[in-house]
Amino acid sequence: MTLNKILQIINFIFILVAFYLFKIMGSNEFVDGNTIFLGGLLALEIHFFLAYSKKKINPFIIIVCFHLVFYYLMRIVTLIYIPFSVVFNRNSITPEDTNYTLIFIIISNLFLFAGLYSKSYEERFRRPERNKLLDFKIKYVILLFLFASILGGSNIFGVSFLDRIFEVIKLLFLNPTIIIFLTIVLVIKNYSNFSFRQNILFSLLFGGYIVSMTLNGSRSGAHAIAIYILIALISESKILKFKIKHLLVITFLLPIVFLVFIFGTELRSNDAIDNFDSKQKVEIVKNSLLQKNRFATDVGLGIIFDRIGFLDYSTEIIAYSNEYSSIFNLPYYLMSIVDNALSPGFTVFDKPKVANALSYV
Repeated sequence: MTLNKILQIINFIFILVAFYLFKIMGSNEFVDGNTIFLGGLLALEIHFFLAYSKKKINPFIIIVCFHLVFYYLMRIVTLIYIPFSVVFNRNSITPEDTNYTLIFIIISNLFLFAGLYSKSYEERFRRPERNKLLDFKIKYVILLFLFASILGGSNIFGVSFLDRIFEVIKLLFLNPTIIIFLTIVLVIKNYSNFSFRQNILFSLLFGGYIVSMTLNGSRSGAHAIAIYILIALISESKILKFKIKHLLVITFLLPIVFLVFIFGTELRSNDAIDNFDSKQKVEIVKNSLLQKNRFATDVGLGIIFDRIGFLDYSTEIIAYSNEYSSIFNLPYYLMSIVDNALSPGFTVFDKPKVANALSYV
C-alpha cells in the first residue's frame, strides 16, 4: 500500500471520528459545530491534494499532506476528546479563534498547492541516472552521526564565552539537526546495499540516540528520527510503498513512541530535583507511569495531543496578531540576527530569538 493511499485512509478516519465524537460529546471551550464543518473542508482539501499527487508524483505535496493530517486535522479530533491545551489555557482562545485559524489554513493551503501545481516535480527536478554507486564509508557516517549527537549538547566546553562562540558556529556551519538528517539520508540511499549486521548496527545507532535524548529530558527524539526517516524515504522513492509487515511494525512502535514522550516529560519535570540522582529520578518516573488511569488525564494523553497540536500555536498567533506584530516584523528579525548570530559573547539590541520572544508576549 502506498503512503498516498495510507494518508487518504487516515484522513477519512480522522474526520469520521471527529463527527462521531462531536455527536456524543458536543461543543467545548475550544471547538464547536463550525469547527467540525471546517475540519470536513480541510479533510476534503487534503483528499484533493493527495488525489492529484497520485497522478503526478510530487513528494512536497505528500509531506504537506502528512503534516496537515497528523498535526492539524488530528488536533481537531483530540481537542474534542480531551479539551486540554497549554497554549489555549494561557490565553482566552474561543471556538471562533479556532475556526478563523482553520479558514486561514484552508485558504493558505490553496495558494501553497497552486505554487506546487504550477510546475510538476517530475518536469522540473528530473532525477539523474545512477550509473555509479555512492562511495559510502560506513565508519565515516557513524562518526559523523556521533559527532552531530555531541554537537547537540549544551555547555560542551564549560566556559561561557567559548560555548557562546561555539553555539554561533553550530548555528551557521555545523547545525547538529541537519547533520543527523543528512546521515539518515545517506543510510536510506544505501540501505539496499547493507548486510543484515549493518542494518542492525544503524538500528542500534538510531535507537541509542533516541534513548540518550530521552534520558537528557528531550521528548521528541523518537519523533524526530521517525520524521527524518520518512522524509528521506519519500525523497528516495518515487512511490513509497509499505508492506503489511511494515505497517505492523509501525503500529507496534507507536505506543512505544508515546511512552517515550511521557517518560521524557516526567523526567524533565523531575529534573529540577537536585537531591536525587539519575537512578532515583528514573524510579520516580516509573512509579508515575504505573499510576492508574495515567494516560486518560490531561497530563497523560492530553499532553501528548498538546505537543503535536500545531493548530494551537497557529491559532494563538493569529488570534493575537496585533500583540505579536511587535515581534513579527523585519526590524526585529534583523536585530535578533545581530544579537544571536553575529555578535558572539554580547548583545547589541537585547533581542532574543523570535521563537523565544513569543513567550514574553
